[in-house]
Amino acid sequence: MDIENRPHEVRKKIKNSVLLGVNIVMFLIVMSFWNSKGAIINTIFKIAGYTYGPILGLYMTGLFAKFKFKEKLVPVACVSAAFITWILNGFFIRTFHFDFGFMNIFVNALLTILFLFIIRKK
Repeated sequence: MDIENRPHEVRKKIKNSVLLGVNIVMFLIVMSFWNSKGAIINTIFKIAGYTYGPILGLYMTGLFAKFKFKEKLVPVACVSAAFITWILNGFFIRTFHFDFGFMNIFVNALLTILFLFIIRKK
């Protein structure tokens, strides 16, 4: 998107649009569980596990590893890690009656780190 080279006003408008979009999605999620008697907190934490897991994986990889990535594949790696975490969680629930729960963020971050290692530049 080459955001760094755009004027400050355009970058600010893009940032505000993204923040508004995220807030609207979160509002819709909360409103869809308005009568859930407290289960909304668990749902928010579960969603956060899928969304913040790749962010944590990116942060940890950037902090501790010195290799470069194939930049166009980083979003694919992050989305794939979240999707595979979701599939693994479903498998563990069906097979072992074990829900990752709040460990989703940990599993997701580990998968993100693994995928980033796979897509590193040689």
